[in-house]
Amino acid sequence: MIDYRVFLTYELLVIALPLLIILLYYILFTIVVLVRSSPPVKRENDLDVSFIVPTYNEESYIRQKIGALRELKPNDQIIVVDSGSTDATPSILDEYARKGYIDFIKEDTRKGKATALNKAFLETKGRVVIITDADAFLPPDSVSKLLENFADEQVGGVGGALIEVKNKDLDKIDVTSTSFLKARETFRILEGNLDSVPFTEGSLVAFRQELLSPLPIDTISDDMELVLLVREKGYRVVFEPKALVLGVVPTRYLARLKRKIRHQIGSIQAIVRHKKMMFNTKYGYFGTFIMPFHAFRLLIQPYLVFSSLILGLIFFPELINVLYSIPLYLYGVLFVAYILMESLTILVKRYSLLLAVFHLIILQGVTVIAHILYHKKQKYIAW
Repeated sequence: MIDYRVFLTYELLVIALPLLIILLYYILFTIVVLVRSSPPVKRENDLDVSFIVPTYNEESYIRQKIGALRELKPNDQIIVVDSGSTDATPSILDEYARKGYIDFIKEDTRKGKATALNKAFLETKGRVVIITDADAFLPPDSVSKLLENFADEQVGGVGGALIEVKNKDLDKIDVTSTSFLKARETFRILEGNLDSVPFTEGSLVAFRQELLSPLPIDTISDDMELVLLVREKGYRVVFEPKALVLGVVPTRYLARLKRKIRHQIGSIQAIVRHKKMMFNTKYGYFGTFIMPFHAFRLLIQPYLVFSSLILGLIFFPELINVLYSIPLYLYGVLFVAYILMESLTILVKRYSLLLAVFHLIILQGVTVIAHILYHKKQKYIAW
């Protein structure tokens, strides 16, 4: 007979406990979302739009960007704010401004995205303001898919779905981090259906013009700060998976990690700045459940993951004994079960469970580094 108590050794339980806490938290979150889900009302509309495009050294992309926006919404406003570019970007923008194609705001020095957005907010005329990066490219129906969500009067903002591309040749797209991005998209849909997402992709996001407030000039993650400001006013911000945006990312992995660290620092800053919303019933499920969930994910989860890894190293000899005591055929059963689950996941959701877990572990390390830099008061204002 097999002694199944080998699975319940003290050491194994101690190692698995932090991971079980994380798993139970995610399960509880998913159950609440599924039970209390309330998707936004959607209806096709043609609201007038003000596009905001912040730029810094974007001579490679800016002509294509402006041309694409004019083709999408020919009669709508395009505001471009350039923050001290040292390449040909300002002269290109001057050319477009003289032709009346754009409203051009020029900053002589690079002051950061928050300052650029604040200046642009003052000039917006459209009922909806869409913020999009110069190197982010939009499929033809992305804007219309965003605008559909504003048929719901409780929706104050809508975020698009980022597809990261490594190369500058958009005809040869090389999608990166697909597994992690797809898993994250699933959670964003659930969060938006429950109440509101806590952040959006800065490469494509839309807000009702009357809800926009000036950002603090030291804001690092404008995509999270704006969402929290809008939610404080009683409106939802939802995620639209059909509003795709192609964003060019650095080809070097180290550069991408640095960008992720900066984003995590900004997320910590935003949560600390808006901590009054935590466990506050005034903000519905967002205050009582979604924001605490993300505070847990950012502030506690990384240390639970690494505590499991450290305990695994401490009890490594005992773990080897446990692994040796498990019958070989059970390993075969577990392997077949994993292959079936992985195949089903890829077939249905188009992402790999294994890769999603890998990206999640890497993200924990990035978040710990962000904690250290945040407490050292590192400045990451410029984008």
